[in-house]
This record gives sequence, structure tokens and C-alpha cells, in this order.
Amino acid sequence: EDATLRVVETIVYDFGESKNRHGIYRDLQFMFSDKDEDWLPSAIIITDVSIKDENNIGHMWKRDSSVGTNLVRFKIGNEHRVVEGVKTYVISYTVRGALKDDSSAQDLISWNAIGEDWFVPIMKSTVSVSLPHEIEGVSVDCVHEGSVCPVSKNSTKNNQYIFHFEGRFKGPVQIDIQAPKGSFKESFLVFIYKNYWLPLPFM
Repeated sequence: EDATLRVVETIVYDFGESKNRHGIYRDLQFMFSDKDEDWLPSAIIITDVSIKDENNIGHMWKRDSSVGTNLVRFKIGNEHRVVEGVKTYVISYTVRGALKDDSSAQDLISWNAIGEDWFVPIMKSTVSVSLPHEIEGVSVDCVHEGSVCPVSKNSTKNNQYIFHFEGRFKGPVQIDIQAPKGSFKESFLVFIYKNYWLPLPFM
């Protein structure tokens, strides 16, 4: 009885005239912070991973298990091939176990939409959260650098919440979805779409 997320990320990355870059890393954290800022382990399971370009052609990638048990790292690229110019990476995956297990009267899903520890700034980003149906009492909040992010567009008809950012930042962007206890069941599905623009490579 936990919520299931289907996440689709579109990362647009400018490698410039690089002569020794092969791709990017994408790290997904398996820890969440509670209200008292204590880091607790989560029981998140990530499956159904697909990494392609904008033309639906698959990128070479592998899961790097050397980074520890609380982090999933996708190493995207061919170590025998150098990349340059603007490249697009469409990363999609299913997340199970995202529902925070506590004794409060609210169901809570917390998701770090952008990630952390980027070595280069993100120039612009759009995070879109789509609920599969209307849920009474639901709230979708976004927090960046301790401040609540304004909703760029809120379409109640489509149960969609859109947050847009511009400027040089490195994340994280935390998405919190709350609803009355028992609202998120096995069939519950949330789509989170993200678009990045990063001016420099780091792999």
C-alpha cells in the first residue's frame, strides 16, 4: 500500500567543444529528511529504467553500485566515445515505496525532483506533477533552498502542478504531495517531468 511514481526527466546538456567527455551521471538519493532534519533511510525501489535521446534512440548506460547503498547512480555514456555539443537525455523510471511511513493524519510523498551535488549550475528547469485523478484535500508543494516555490501554472482540471525555475542553481528542489490518510493506494500514480539546461559537462 504505497504510492507509485512514474518519473520522466529530460536533461539537455551542452558539452561545448569537449574533447574528453563521455556523458553524464544521474544520482538518485535513497534518503529523506524529516521535519527535525534527521536523515532517515527510505524503502524506495527503482525499476523500469529507460534512457534515450530526443529521437527515442537508446543511450548506453549502466548502474554504478560503487557509490553506496543509499544512492542509485546511472552512468550514461560510452567510455570509448567522446561527446560534444548539445545532447539530450530522456531518463524514465518507476519509483515504488515513495510514501513516507509515519503516524500522522496525512499521507506524504516527498521527492527530490532535481537532485543534489551537481558540479555545474542548472540554467532552467520545469517540474510538472500530474495526479491521475482529483483527490480531495490534496496539496502539492515545492521547496527550493528553504523557500516555497510559486506555482507557475496550476490546472485543476487536469490535476497538474507546474513549477518553473530560471537562473544558475544546483538544486535540490523538493516536491511534497500531501493528502488525507489512505488517499494514496497501490494504483496511485504520479508523473513528474523535469527539464534541465546545464552548460558544462562533468563526466
